[in-house]
Amino acid sequence: MNNQEFIKYTANRYGIDENTIETMVDILACSLHEIIHSGASVTIDEIGEFQTKVSQRFDHYSAAKTQIIFTPSDKLLEEVA
Repeated sequence: MNNQEFIKYTANRYGIDENTIETMVDILACSLHEIIHSGASVTIDEIGEFQTKVSQRFDHYSAAKTQIIFTPSDKLLEEVA
């Protein structure tokens, strides 16, 4: 499911205007991006935790690499399983 399909599904599911849902999705994505980019983690109870992990540099010539790690919540795992 892509972004637009998700917006349409959510709008139909909850009876909310697609433009409103699109704004809400954009706000969530932008906020999540900004917080993770700052190095902080974000936990959304019903979804899970997003956190950054910076790998160590082996020498002063190689750049550190950043990974984004997602750990699903127990509730999300229960509902998917």
